Parts: sequence; C-alpha cells; structure tokens
Amino acid sequence: MLRKAILHDNLELPKPESVPQRPPILCPGCPHRSVFSILKKLKLHGAGDIGCYTLGAVAPLNVVYFNVCMGASISTLHGIEKAKGKDYVKNWVALIGDSTFLHTGVNSLMNMVYNKTTGTVIILDNSTTGMTGHQDHVATSKTL
Repeated sequence: MLRKAILHDNLELPKPESVPQRPPILCPGCPHRSVFSILKKLKLHGAGDIGCYTLGAVAPLNVVYFNVCMGASISTLHGIEKAKGKDYVKNWVALIGDSTFLHTGVNSLMNMVYNKTTGTVIILDNSTTGMTGHQDHVATSKTL
C-alpha cells in the first residue's frame, strides 16, 4: 500500500483469503451466561459495562441496553433512577464485572448509596480480568 501511495507503483497483489465469520461469544463454562439467561426470563433490562459481559447485549441474550464506558453501568442506573423514578428502575439492573467494579465501579456504588438510590447492582464475578487476558486483580488475592 505504501509503494502504491508514494511511488505510484501498480502492484499485483493476491486477493486475501476469506475467513469464516464467527460472532463473539462468552467463554465455554462462563458463569455470566446463566445470569443473563435468568435476567432475560425475568424480562429485566441491564445497564452494561465494559468487559466480556458486554456480550449480554447481543443474541441470544439481549439483556444489556446501555454500554458507555468502564465503570459506567452503576452510574447509568443511578441516572436512570434520578430521571425516571424508583418505579421505573424496578425492571433494571446494573451489570459490572469484578475487575471493573474494583477499578472504577466502586466509586459509582458509593455515590448511589450516598444519594439513597434504590437500583440493583449485580457484580459478575469470574475471579479474573477476562476481557483483556485473564489478569489478576485486587479481589483475586494474587499479585505479581
């Protein structure tokens, strides 16, 4: 591409091979799958967060409706309650992973408690930082 752009060489490159497409899925045996299945059966909506549990937004789970940034699920639910009221959030939960909760979500939970918000928070604990390579975090009791 650089030779073509800079030197204006017309290169005959082979056509790239096509690979089968595969949608992202939760890992086999993931404990989050059952949580999403139950939430779906109960017709609850999820304020999501960054992590592998973001996959709760896609078929066949279809539970997560929002996913803004790391640690935002709890503060999003808090905002929904403040905007729409306590009755509205009875059908909502905030979903956040154990690693993300300890990284940024705990601040939002403290804010919810301080402001007397009633929303439900579910911390999806898989004892690792699953989405970025299975690193240890504070709750695993392991350090480098």
